[in-house]
Amino acid sequence: MFLSNIDEERFGVRIARASQVTATDLPSVIDFCLANEVALLIARCDTRELPAVQAMESEGFALMGTLVYYERDLRRATIPQDFGAIAVRPVKISEEDGVGAVAARAFRGYLGHYHADPRLDRSKCDEVYVSWAVRSCLLREVADEVLVAERGGRIVGFAALRLKNPQQGDVVLLGVDPAVQHQGILRVLLIHSMQWCLSKGGSGVTYSTQLSNFAVQKALTRLGFEPRYARYTFHKWFAGGTTTTWGTTETRSQAVVPASSQRGSPGMDSQAPIPFNRASVEGNEYAYIAEAVANGHISGDGPFTRKCHELLQKELGVQKALLTTSCTDALEMAALLLEIKPGDEVIVPSFTFVSTVNAFVLRGARPVFVDIRPDTLNLDESQLGRLITPRTRAIVVVHYAGVACEMDAILGVAGRHGVPVVEDNAHALFGKYKGKFLGTFGCLATQSFHETKNLTSGEGGALLINDPRFIERAEIIREKGTNRSRFFRGQVDKYTWVDIGSSYLPSDVLAAFLYAQLEARQRIQHKRRCVWNNYHRLLQGWVAEYGIRLPVVTSGCEQPYHMFYLLLPSLEMRQALIAHLKSRGIMAVFHYLPLHLSEMGRRFGGKPGDFPITENMSDRLLRLPFYNSLTESDQARIVAAVRESMEGVSGE
Repeated sequence: MFLSNIDEERFGVRIARASQVTATDLPSVIDFCLANEVALLIARCDTRELPAVQAMESEGFALMGTLVYYERDLRRATIPQDFGAIAVRPVKISEEDGVGAVAARAFRGYLGHYHADPRLDRSKCDEVYVSWAVRSCLLREVADEVLVAERGGRIVGFAALRLKNPQQGDVVLLGVDPAVQHQGILRVLLIHSMQWCLSKGGSGVTYSTQLSNFAVQKALTRLGFEPRYARYTFHKWFAGGTTTTWGTTETRSQAVVPASSQRGSPGMDSQAPIPFNRASVEGNEYAYIAEAVANGHISGDGPFTRKCHELLQKELGVQKALLTTSCTDALEMAALLLEIKPGDEVIVPSFTFVSTVNAFVLRGARPVFVDIRPDTLNLDESQLGRLITPRTRAIVVVHYAGVACEMDAILGVAGRHGVPVVEDNAHALFGKYKGKFLGTFGCLATQSFHETKNLTSGEGGALLINDPRFIERAEIIREKGTNRSRFFRGQVDKYTWVDIGSSYLPSDVLAAFLYAQLEARQRIQHKRRCVWNNYHRLLQGWVAEYGIRLPVVTSGCEQPYHMFYLLLPSLEMRQALIAHLKSRGIMAVFHYLPLHLSEMGRRFGGKPGDFPITENMSDRLLRLPFYNSLTESDQARIVAAVRESMEGVSGE
């Protein structure tokens, strides 16, 4: 039993779903709907549950459809052969629109339970299947795989598949373009679906279709599928309930339960809390972790660590990539490789995470802070020239929120003075500056795979090496100061202590999780682009009225959509908005505090007013919830709460 956010967004009414309803639990199902002001309940029950059917009919439920569930035992008979007349392959990233177009044609006017309900907009009913098909291509929680049938270079059919459990596969949605129906495409997709389930270790596969869909049932039985059970789909409309529009909620009747009995703490929005961040499984994470354990090598530099190194090197074009246990460790390695020592100076923005500067201070360096630009919040490249002295040993740039610093200008200044550039690229993996990947400009760059990053292993990082002179020593430093890497390559007959270093190797279990995330990078980036663009769309039309500024992405930058922030007019308004969102169950947070004003920063001479833009932006910045699985309905709720707070402040 749950509230269906997707259905609510589509049809504009609050919709709940219940499966396998029995006569015994029907009263609690109805109570749930009344308590949550549901307008429409979609309920399913087994056709053999006669008491439930009679009880629902007596409560005003209307029968809208009957699904027949077919099963095929993959162990009992050989799967028929596909002789290759039609090409079938896994869907590619960016092909979701093509799959959606096939679904739009295949399911137009389909006699499912949505279309059978006269109170639902039929065009919206058609969109159900289009959205389902597109989401199957993008979201692992909808489908594990989507196969497409291709003819003449055009997608003409698709099958969305998932594993319900380790033994049972499920064809969750299948569509064939009407223009090519009755040409064997349905049969070929079903054959490939069975083969996919078998390849995943499944022993059976299920497929459900409407009772009236005789053509599909005929194809199923010819391939050895057998009908196992059937379920009725009922709709129940409630006289009360909630109708929703963008950013608002209208209640069509008085609430039927007191606020004290609703979910959540007193004074808090009754909807589920929205966290600031939520990690997600995007592909083969669990399978690869199990494989790492089975390999018998879960310490550092195992098979999955090497796979991550190779992928990063190939995709980014860097000379060497080395996984570390954190971005902090990668920065510490950078300081060691640059031979930073007491008395050296390192230029670094005050608006950054403490690790950016701490790695160099640990070696005895003095941080020379620099202010940021007011547009991108990146290091102000125009100030670099006056800060460089004979003691300057490095310039550390931070690509804030994944938007690139002005690398041409920075490298120009650094080159004229012979100062190395290090990129803290924690926010910006796969972001670009003028067509070139971030992390490939400096002699060294660091990555973060912390749980808040686009691609994660929970904790983790990487050192990217663009200057080959650093490679051999980096391997030594990473391996506790030993030449162990050379030993394993057969370059020396034993390994020993040859330099300073530490243990910076992550477990291969973490690398296994990370490799699955890296494999899914395009899917992840697509999701995050959708979240960022949706925030921008919902906010851009009105926030300026309240003096709020949105993120700036400058020309020539391709961001990886790491975060979405607001710049409020003042610290007081920022804090008030954080409190208001918290009262609505929404976790929004500020970001970096100026390092020059920290206790440690003051020891290096920092004082208020030194870097006015950093101090101003730090007071005003608010980060909104941002993660791969953030839904459009939750974003609408967040934006509505922001607007509610602003209208309260302005007295409207």
